[in-house]
Amino acid sequence: MNTFLQVLLAATVLVSSASSSTLRGSTVRDQDESQSHYQRALRELSSFVPESEHHRHLTEETKCRLYLQVIDYPPTEEHPRGYSVDEWICFLRLDDEYNSDIDSSHPLYVDIVDPESVDGNVIVGTARSGFSTLLVSEAILDVKQPKMYIPRHAQVKVVDNDDDDDNHDDNDNDNSAYNYNNDNDSLAAGHISIGHLGTHQDINDYNSNSNNNQRRTSTTSAVTGNLKTLVVRVTAIDSEVTAKPNQLFDNIFTDDSCLATQYKACSYGKLTMQPYKGTTVDNQPINGIVDVKVGVKLAKNDDVKNLQYHAVTETYKAMGGAMPHSEIDLVLFCFPPGSGGWAAYAMVNERFSYYNNEACSSVSAQLHEVGHNLGLGHSGGGKTHYDDTTGFMGESYNEDDTHMCFNPAKNYQLGWYDDKVVDYNPLTHRDAVRTFVVNGVSDYKNSISKANIVVRLEMPDKTEDFYIGFNRKTGINRDTKGDGDRITVVRKEIGLPKEYGMSVKHAALSIGQFHVLENFNNEQNRSIRIKYDTNTNNGRDATITITDITRANEVPIPCAEYVVELKTDNFPNDNSWVIIEDGGTGQSYGANPEYNEKNKLYTTTVCLPYNTNYKFEIVDTYKDGLCCDQGDGYFRALDPDGVQLFAGGSYDPKDFQVEEFKFSVGAGPQNQNQLPTNPPVPCKDRKGKFNWSGNGKKKWRNCRWILRRKKCDKSDKNGKQLWMHCPKKCGRCSAR
Repeated sequence: MNTFLQVLLAATVLVSSASSSTLRGSTVRDQDESQSHYQRALRELSSFVPESEHHRHLTEETKCRLYLQVIDYPPTEEHPRGYSVDEWICFLRLDDEYNSDIDSSHPLYVDIVDPESVDGNVIVGTARSGFSTLLVSEAILDVKQPKMYIPRHAQVKVVDNDDDDDNHDDNDNDNSAYNYNNDNDSLAAGHISIGHLGTHQDINDYNSNSNNNQRRTSTTSAVTGNLKTLVVRVTAIDSEVTAKPNQLFDNIFTDDSCLATQYKACSYGKLTMQPYKGTTVDNQPINGIVDVKVGVKLAKNDDVKNLQYHAVTETYKAMGGAMPHSEIDLVLFCFPPGSGGWAAYAMVNERFSYYNNEACSSVSAQLHEVGHNLGLGHSGGGKTHYDDTTGFMGESYNEDDTHMCFNPAKNYQLGWYDDKVVDYNPLTHRDAVRTFVVNGVSDYKNSISKANIVVRLEMPDKTEDFYIGFNRKTGINRDTKGDGDRITVVRKEIGLPKEYGMSVKHAALSIGQFHVLENFNNEQNRSIRIKYDTNTNNGRDATITITDITRANEVPIPCAEYVVELKTDNFPNDNSWVIIEDGGTGQSYGANPEYNEKNKLYTTTVCLPYNTNYKFEIVDTYKDGLCCDQGDGYFRALDPDGVQLFAGGSYDPKDFQVEEFKFSVGAGPQNQNQLPTNPPVPCKDRKGKFNWSGNGKKKWRNCRWILRRKKCDKSDKNGKQLWMHCPKKCGRCSAR
């Protein structure tokens, strides 16, 4: 460990009612012995820090509260969904001994510079944001940057403690702490989960078992309450936030979908946010928005941390030197353009979030960053931290009025739907096969009594539980960006159910599809299958079956495999289809995958039970059909023998919003004496001449001419291939 790794962290001057530590130690101008120790530490840190009159040499045990700050960046060519950087910062309060040349009324959130970092920062790598305390035997504090430099020989400990900092247990054998010695690289004690909901007592409470030999259980209650919110509109010497104060007020508090209205909608009124009302130090009224000017010229210094330092300092001055938690629950800083390519960032389990100009008016950025304040981690997928776009903790969008909520793991953590949540271990439950009705969050108040919003699959030997939900694309969730109307399976990668932690989407299921969780709970050859069976009640009730494959004595339902082909046009998201029972309960038995590529052929196999009548419904949301001005799209269905049942799009060019086709699946192979109920469709050529435009000229031709001139693979004026008019002459009946 010879390489020094600097953790880039926020440098702000803030006030908090959270446990505020007092710095103890000597200044650099003290006695010769102290000066000698300071010079020794400075030599070790020479690659990081020059000698400065602004240094404070901390020679006694110093404590500070740790916070994780998540910086989100917009999409780039290398990162098409954006990317993020996690930084740890430390909260300090200076006492009178050290405030001769700084304003001691403001505590400090300081960068941590640790020369013995491993994977970013071994010291705080397992801390819980807002609930862990850093204890260091010696450090150099630069009060002007501000940064805290930790020399190699310093003794450092992170205490996982929910009590007041001054009441921590100093016993080095305490299981709730990591003990780290920079001289010998020693590391002791067990895993500590990162992050936790509950910065503010009026939101929730927290209890945990600190015995690291067992899996802890979190009893955090739901994230509820009325949060008083202050928006700080920052103006630099040469740059101003684009949105005016009245526009910001609408974009954050009153729009149809914004920070306040969408959190209220998704929580069904359990979490609300109201504008903070008060006055500035010069008695100017504040109604949610306060304007602050800073003496920073961004053309000369575009460092966002410098802008942040001055913005927060001036905000405290404008507020009379204090922003107590009892009066202000959330603080959003809107920065003017010119401070770099970042999008927004926020502190986990703290109240501060920061936005780069236009991001302050983006509802997805607002809910995303305040989500971090409330303890939510990112929602990732197969490649990045933002790939799960079913909810606000995935990729953010520069959009106004986006109606969307969160994924199943976040819905569970937030606790808004706790009366419709199921928790169970599928390996130990008495039933190897269980069936659940799952509703989307938009149907929380309209669902039947037995329906659930989230099904949580417990893994008792791990913290990586799975969460299952129905991402119904309607109502308050109508603008969900991915996997609309599908069952989603999400795993929380780290952290207890009610704690901070990233989630990863493992599957998105259409009707009839399933996903297998192999070696569940790290048990070999114990696999769990999640299947999306049917959908009823006009799309509201999704029925899923969860099976412990090892224990289940399964009898498969006989069914016949049908194929649905759909070639997209230039607008693939316009089209969707479903196969439902015609009559009876109207259950759904098949649905489209997600169409997201232009002019691509998608093939979907659906297994349909025998002796049932079905109805195929296809929707085009733009009402212009699948062809022909917007591409050569089409759809068709094939029976198990490859015989075409029906077709549309370029097969039958016309505009439509909804088309419906009925068919039946007859008796299964075991009942050969019964006649089939869906006879093959005859392969017929179009009669007479039809208008075909070749080389830009109108021509009327028949199928005999098409075959003789070898034009079968050419296209008519609508883009429809000519063999579709003349399948018999062109020898394409088997393709239909």
